[in-house]
Amino acid sequence: MNRNSLGVALSSGGSAGAERSEGSRSEPESSGAAAEAGAVSTSAARPDPEVAAKAKRRTFTAEYKQRILQEADRAAATPGGVGALLRRQGLYSSHLVTWRRERSQGIQEALAPRKRGRKSQRNPLEEENQKLRRQNARLTEDLRTRQWLLDLVGGRDTLERLQSQLPDATDLRFLFSQLKHGRSRHRKKAATILARQRGISNSMIAATLRSSRSTTMRYYKMYLEAGPEKLFAWNTTRHMGVEAQSSDRTQCILEVLHHKPAAFGINRTNWTQHALLGAYEHSFGESISRSTLAGILRRAGYRWRKARRVLTSPDPSYHEKVELLLNTLRSVGENEMFFFLDEWGPIQVRKRGGKAYRNDHATIPRHQVSRGSVSLIAALSATTNQVTWCFLESKDSHAMMDMIEILYNQYHTKTRLYVTWDAVAWHNSGALLEALDRFNEQTRALSVGPIIELVPLPTSSQFLNAIEGVLSGMTRAVINNSDYPDAAQMKQAISRHFSERNEHFRNNPRRVGKKIWEFDSVQDFDASRAGNYKK
Repeated sequence: MNRNSLGVALSSGGSAGAERSEGSRSEPESSGAAAEAGAVSTSAARPDPEVAAKAKRRTFTAEYKQRILQEADRAAATPGGVGALLRRQGLYSSHLVTWRRERSQGIQEALAPRKRGRKSQRNPLEEENQKLRRQNARLTEDLRTRQWLLDLVGGRDTLERLQSQLPDATDLRFLFSQLKHGRSRHRKKAATILARQRGISNSMIAATLRSSRSTTMRYYKMYLEAGPEKLFAWNTTRHMGVEAQSSDRTQCILEVLHHKPAAFGINRTNWTQHALLGAYEHSFGESISRSTLAGILRRAGYRWRKARRVLTSPDPSYHEKVELLLNTLRSVGENEMFFFLDEWGPIQVRKRGGKAYRNDHATIPRHQVSRGSVSLIAALSATTNQVTWCFLESKDSHAMMDMIEILYNQYHTKTRLYVTWDAVAWHNSGALLEALDRFNEQTRALSVGPIIELVPLPTSSQFLNAIEGVLSGMTRAVINNSDYPDAAQMKQAISRHFSERNEHFRNNPRRVGKKIWEFDSVQDFDASRAGNYKK
C-alpha cells in the first residue's frame, strides 16, 4: 500500500514513471488509469493542428485604434506598461507609430479651413478641356490677326476689302496708297495705324512687324497728334525733342547745316563732320567736340542718307495726259481694244551674261565679233494680255505704221483701237500722223474696220507703258545668258517665248498689269499725277 501511494505521489512530480517501470508492471489497472488521465489532459491543452486554407490579414477599426492609443498613452506612465499592452493585444510598436501619425494627419485635415458654399459638381476633365479650347481659340485668333497684318504689309489686300473690314477708318485711301507704293518703313507705319483702328493691340503689331513696341506706339501717337502728313513727311526734325529744339547750340549747328559748304569757303558739295565743326567754329567762335556734334545731329533726327533716284516726267501736260490714259483704260468697251506699243533693240547677237545658277565664275569677253542684230516692235493688248510682234530692219515711223496695219487686220471686227506709245521723235512725226489720218479716212469711207486713235504718253514716262515689263521679262528669259549662233536662232527663241506667253494667258485670262486696273490707280489719280512713280 505504501508502494502504491508513493507511486501516485511521485507521478505528479514526473519521477513516478521510472518507478513504475521498475516495480509496477504487474498492476495493469493502475497503469491504464494513469494513461487514460494523461491522454485526456494532453488533448485538452494542444491546439487544433488544422490551418486555414488562406491567411487573413488582421484589420483594425478606427474605434479600436483610438482605444488602443488612449490606453497606450495611459500605460506610458507605468514602466513596462506599453509593452504589456502590446503583448496582450498581439500588436507591434510600429502599429502605434503608424496610428499616431494617422491620428495627427486626421486632426490637421479636420482643422484645415474649408471653402464655403456648395461643392463644384463640374468634372475636372471637362474644365481642362474647356481651358484648352479657350487657349486654342485665342491662338487661332492671334494667328489670324498676324496673317492679316502680314497680308496688309505685303500689299495683298485690296481697298474694297479694307473698306468692308474698316468702315469707320479715317484716311483709309491715303494709308492704302502708302501700303501699295511706299517704302518699307512707310508700309509699316500705314499697317500700324490701320491695325490700331481695327483694335489690334500694340504688342501684337510690334511682334508681327518685327519692330519695338515703343516705335509702333510712337507712330500711332504721332498720327493722333499731327495726322498722316506729319507721320509720313520727309522732315527729319519731326523726332526732335523740346530740349533739342530750344538749344541755342543746336539752332546754330542746324543754321550752318542748312547752307551749302561753299558759303563758308569749303570746296565741297556736301557736309562732313570735320567741315561742319570748322564752319561752326568760324561763324560762332566756339569749339565743340566731334562727339557733341554727332549727338546734336542724332537728336535732331539727321542721318547720313543717300538720295533716291525716282522716275519723273518733265512734260508740262503730264497731268492731262495721265488722266486721259487712265480714263481711256477705264472706259474701253466690248468692241474696242487698247494696245501698248514699243520697240526693242537693236540687240547684237553674241555671247551674253546675266544672273543664273552657277557653281563657278563665268566670264564674258568684252570685245566680241557680232553675229548680227535683232530689232522688233510689239503691241500688248490691255484686256486680253496677248502680244503681237514683228521684227524690224530699223526703228522709224514706217515700222510703227506697219504695226498699226497688222493690228487693223488682226482685229478687223472691232470698232476702235486705242494705241499708246512713248513720246520719241518718230512716234509723233508729222509723216506718221498724216499717214494715220489718211488710214482712218479710208476706213470711214468704207465703213468697215476699226478706227485707230492715239493716246499719247507723257515725256520720259516709260513707267506708264505696260509693255516695258513684257519686253524686260523676255530679255531675262531668252536673251540673258544666251550664245545664239546667228540672228535667226535668236528670233526663233523670241517668237517661241511670245507664243508660249500668249498661250498661257489664253488659258488663264488676266488683264495687263497689277495696278492700272485698281481703284487707286484708275479713279484716284494722286499716285500718278505728281509724276513720281514711287509716290
